[in-house]
Amino acid sequence: MDCKRYSALVFFLFLIFWGHTVFAEPSSIKIGEINSLTGKLAKQGLETHQGVAVAVAEVNEMGGLLGRQVELITRDDQSQPDVAISRAEELCGWKKVLGLTGGYGDSRVGPISEVAKKYKVPYVASASLQRELTRRENPYFFRVARLQGFVQPLCNLLSERLRPERLAILHAASASSTEFAQDLKNCLRSRGVVTRVTEKFRPGTPDFTPLIGKLASMNIDIIVSG
Repeated sequence: MDCKRYSALVFFLFLIFWGHTVFAEPSSIKIGEINSLTGKLAKQGLETHQGVAVAVAEVNEMGGLLGRQVELITRDDQSQPDVAISRAEELCGWKKVLGLTGGYGDSRVGPISEVAKKYKVPYVASASLQRELTRRENPYFFRVARLQGFVQPLCNLLSERLRPERLAILHAASASSTEFAQDLKNCLRSRGVVTRVTEKFRPGTPDFTPLIGKLASMNIDIIVSG
């Protein structure tokens, strides 16, 4: 999702939940952001943070939200779920933000969403795919991506154009990545494409040389990683 669509969705949801409060407050509108700015997921977290910052800047350049400037309060979860919880508690309980955004990976997004529910603060997750999170009863949790939005186009490409004979799927050892790999494998099977190898790796793995070497020895012609 591009920056303009993302910012429009985020701030539209915040308006629905907190429009009455915004009108009553003369100060800026505080939005909390939690992302992995350090640790093993820092690269992805920093990229997500940059997108959020650009979205907020664009909204403020257009006059803000209901005539108020948006104040972005950013916190680093250090790529750790327990730290994500404490940051969410701080933003919701102490900083009194009107909304939360950010979050890379469901092991952090899930705990943040529970804190958001506790404080009745809307949370729009920027990088979350695990189905279980949207099956819970949490009216304050939203996200801008879904698993089929990744699986279906890739399945179409592989089955209709590339037609690999020896396909390998690599995926991170996380709930959402495992679901992605299984859904893609099932979709390809239904179209006559057999996955020869499915391998998982630890999130943040710095060197894939041994794994790639193993696949090369098996004459794999296409590798999908997610």
